[in-house]
Amino acid sequence: MSLLQLPSELILHIVDFLYAERDINALVQGNRHLYDLLNPSLYRHNVQHRQSSALTWAAAKGQLPTLEKLFDEGAQIITTLPVCPEEKNDLPSKQPTIRRDHDSQIPDHPIVHAALHGHATIVEALLLRGAHPDWTDRRSQTLLMIAANKGHVAVVRVLLQHGADPTRPDVLNATPITIAALRGHTAVVEALIEHLEQHHTTVMPDTQNQAIVYAALSGHTTLVRFLLDRGIPVNTSGRVNSHTPLFYAVRRGDEALIRLLLERGANPLYIPSEGSKSPLVFAVGYCGNEIVSLLLEQCADLGTEGIKAMHAAVIRNNAWLVERLIVRGVDPASKDEHLHRPLISWAADLGCLNIVRLFLEKGADAKACDPGGLMPVDYASKRGYTALVQLLENYVSMKP
Repeated sequence: MSLLQLPSELILHIVDFLYAERDINALVQGNRHLYDLLNPSLYRHNVQHRQSSALTWAAAKGQLPTLEKLFDEGAQIITTLPVCPEEKNDLPSKQPTIRRDHDSQIPDHPIVHAALHGHATIVEALLLRGAHPDWTDRRSQTLLMIAANKGHVAVVRVLLQHGADPTRPDVLNATPITIAALRGHTAVVEALIEHLEQHHTTVMPDTQNQAIVYAALSGHTTLVRFLLDRGIPVNTSGRVNSHTPLFYAVRRGDEALIRLLLERGANPLYIPSEGSKSPLVFAVGYCGNEIVSLLLEQCADLGTEGIKAMHAAVIRNNAWLVERLIVRGVDPASKDEHLHRPLISWAADLGCLNIVRLFLEKGADAKACDPGGLMPVDYASKRGYTALVQLLENYVSMKP
């Protein structure tokens, strides 16, 4: 007698003695009758003997029917956040500390896989079953961060509708909006801003400021334009010790983004915090003359930043830029702000013959001494720059 001739009750009883899921699956695929008869047994076996592992597969693949069948057979999901005792944490968050063992072999919650792969329908189904909207993965990233990182705006909206906290930071103090901005996901940033405007008005300005800084940091011009159109200050620096969007655009050498920011009023001389460099000074030190020229066009009065810029130009031996700065009103007899050495001494020490000649022609003193009493010729002589020594000695002999 073949298996198919056995009564259904007996076949079901036989299946109860099969331990391997693959064996049950092989029977299920035998024909339509066996599929209809044994498919529920396959799901039940997974629930009872495999800790409902198929939930993760269904969530990752976006298979809602599979998910529902597993729940029909008794599958359960974790509905509360596992928390550990409060630990020292300097982050600005009142949320419980979530313990995650990075070496753990326990798989992530199914909703993590659904959020990662952009399956909004699955995410909502799991939330309706009690999954926590602020669940974190084994790397301590919330569901919102995971979805924001991938640009899954539909998932982001579902999570927000179910109470996910968009202000909650990870261990690096990143938030969903800074992650989305870093990736250039404009639609996600827009969804988060809309939610923050309605429900988190106190943190809204700071959050938007951070978003534009991160967008500029990664060179996402479209997103930067979107945020500027919303009225975000162009010279914001986001957080303490951060830089402005223009600084990051300059650091990237992104001329299109630089032009956009300058058109919107970005200040090339702005320094957000003590010890920082202005976009202009950074550009002089690390960028080409084209970008420096763009920035200089927007500077009415260079002030002390002009001296810093000239110092950087000397270090790069950029005579063209030194001359441009002198034309813009920077004194060729200036001294650097830290060692108070005349810039002509810096040029002599570095062997910048053309710059030394330019300084002398524009009125710099060949006898100018640094705080240690050394003149430019002393530096040139120490370095063995014969032509420089001769040039400086000629100027020294000409002046009393």
